Order: sequence, then structure tokens, then C-alpha cells
Amino acid sequence: MPAPVRELVTRRLAAWDGAPPARARVTEATAELPPGLRPAATLALLTALAPYQVHDATIAACRSAQGGGHDDRSLIELTSWASLSAARRTAEDQPAPLAAGTPSPADTPSPVKASSVERTNP
Repeated sequence: MPAPVRELVTRRLAAWDGAPPARARVTEATAELPPGLRPAATLALLTALAPYQVHDATIAACRSAQGGGHDDRSLIELTSWASLSAARRTAEDQPAPLAAGTPSPADTPSPVKASSVERTNP
């Protein structure tokens, strides 16, 4: 993956608030790159931030990019890296795991006794 694409995605992930970006924001973000790198940057950003926005045209643009398109292997490497980077970024926002021996909410007894709950048949 080209270093400028990796750097752009890394910067955007660091600033990401968790909301999916509008497609125009992705286009705006990739405008700073040379035209031949924009399709790869678009695919990487969409894979990381809004994978449901990746379409056949996104892949086709990468395959026919200026300066030599991407083959299957490089597309898989690009999207794998973007996915893993997004997962790591998402994990940073998760609460720390409970210390050993600390009961989880699932282990805490309910204040409602099962015998006090009225059951009805539908």
C-alpha cells in the first residue's frame, strides 16, 4: 500500500468520532493525494469507516488507477489493513476489561425474584 494512502487513513481514523462519513467527505479527504492514489485511498477509507459504501465501481476504479492498477492481492492487502486499523481504533474506545474476580453485570443477581413475576400465557 502506498505510504501516502496509509498516512491519510491513519490520520482520518485517529480523528474519527465513530460516525460514518458522507461520501463527499471521503472525496474531500482524498483530494490531497495525487490522482493515481485517490482510488486506493477511497477504498481504504470506505473499508475502514463505511464498508457498506464500497461498490463495484470503487473496486473497478482501483483496478484501473493511473500508474498501474491494483490486482487481487493488493486489493486484499489494502482492505485487510484498513479493516484491522478500524477495528483497533474502535477497540481504543471500549472500556477496560474488568479486573479478575470483579463480578460482571451478568453475574449480579436481579433484584426481582423469579417467583414474584407473574407469568401469563399468550
